[in-house]
Amino acid sequence: QQRVRSQAARRMGAVLLENEPVVDWTSNGKTVSVRTATNEYHAQSLIVTAGAWASRCLTDLGVRLEVLRKYVGWFPIRAGDGRA
Repeated sequence: QQRVRSQAARRMGAVLLENEPVVDWTSNGKTVSVRTATNEYHAQSLIVTAGAWASRCLTDLGVRLEVLRKYVGWFPIRAGDGRA
């Protein structure tokens, strides 16, 4: 599923940089700069997908983050039942 989401994001113009550890990031309120182990990038916005490590990446924001595990289940329904 991750590969499908990544491909969809790329088709919509996203640039995904995998296996490139972030060392630091800053924002001036209009743009964001991200420094990795190998390069520095500048953009208008940033999406952090750090999962359980997000609180470590975002400590300077002063926002308490709590990672929760959410279970999702899919159940088959009978044709014409109308219930999910």
